[in-house]
Amino acid sequence: METGTAILARDDLSLKDVTRVVYIIEGAADFPSCFPLLRQVFSNFSPSLTFMWVKSMTPAGVKIELELCVEAEPV
Repeated sequence: METGTAILARDDLSLKDVTRVVYIIEGAADFPSCFPLLRQVFSNFSPSLTFMWVKSMTPAGVKIELELCVEAEPV
């Protein structure tokens, strides 16, 4: 989440500007472990959600990846 927040900030955006979150998950059993963080981050707004289950992640050892999507006017 820190990386995504930093990338958004680089373009003067924040997590409140996120309109869709794509969750890429290697194993469904790992997903509930991120619920507390997701509730904290997205408690005041609700971006659209997309879930993708994959057989393996790159780099090895990564269990969950988030893609933060923003609809913004070009600068």
